Amino acid sequence: MVEEFNSVLKNRSFIYIWTSQILSQLTINIMNFIILIKLFAQTGSAIATSLLWVTYALPAILTGPIASTFIDMVDKRKVLMITNLLQGLTILLLALSHRTSIFILYEVVFIYSLLNQFYVPAEASTIPSVLKKNDLTRGNGLSFITQQASLVLGFGVAGLLNHLLGFDNTLYLCSVLLFMAFMSVSF
Repeated sequence: MVEEFNSVLKNRSFIYIWTSQILSQLTINIMNFIILIKLFAQTGSAIATSLLWVTYALPAILTGPIASTFIDMVDKRKVLMITNLLQGLTILLLALSHRTSIFILYEVVFIYSLLNQFYVPAEASTIPSVLKKNDLTRGNGLSFITQQASLVLGFGVAGLLNHLLGFDNTLYLCSVLLFMAFMSVSF
């Protein structure tokens, strides 16, 4: 079965995009979970935590279709680089300023999700441009598996990272992962 994926896994351009996806998806899930932990620990409110998911969903509703259309007109590689870099900076700024107000958690989730509305379609539309037609099924399959696995792994390790490293250091780690995703796409 692994042999079927050899041509996809030997494609350096795909590997760079896939690495970016792995790091980006893992980071978003770690970040969402630790922000959820932080928000509940500070407020004790289920409503406050549910509003976090509303904040995360709003950019998809407000800009999703526009972002997808925009992606078709611009250099996808630049969009991937810019969104990873801005997401990393957003997380870094959160690590440096989250003590000022609980509302900054909502702002960061909104900004991160807004940037993700550009990242995800750029990533999805880049895969067909770096793979041969007969490799698309396998490449898209790896991409889908990555999305699902990063959800499980990200949520699975987020609590552990938060416990071992603390909130700030976990955010710094997430920022570094996004910078690595930026570097991967830049190659």
